[in-house]
Amino acid sequence: LSAGNSHYSRTSFLGARHNQYVDGSKPMGAKELARSISDESPFRDPVRNAYPLLIQKGAELARQGVRFTDLTQVFSQTGEPVYVDDCCHLNPNGTEILAKEISQTILAELRRLDNGDPQRD
Repeated sequence: LSAGNSHYSRTSFLGARHNQYVDGSKPMGAKELARSISDESPFRDPVRNAYPLLIQKGAELARQGVRFTDLTQVFSQTGEPVYVDDCCHLNPNGTEILAKEISQTILAELRRLDNGDPQRD
């Protein structure tokens, strides 16, 4: 991704999605931990290896004016279970929390634009 690509900066909202293999992203009780974290998961190592770079590059894009939101910590204050498997799938409560965060992000940007702030380039 490049901030020089005007398509991304004018029409898109980019983000790093939630994932339980991101360190510190979700407090888990024993039941959720057993269901959603596995050393054998094919998702664990790719997330742990790639997400730090994704978060770093996303922050760089945001500083350059690209709409990038890091959603990796969206559940960091959520004690109740949200994950239903060792990949990344959510229960209805997790889906609702995520949907609210995404909609709040989009609405905040639309309000900013509606208030006459110049659109990011």
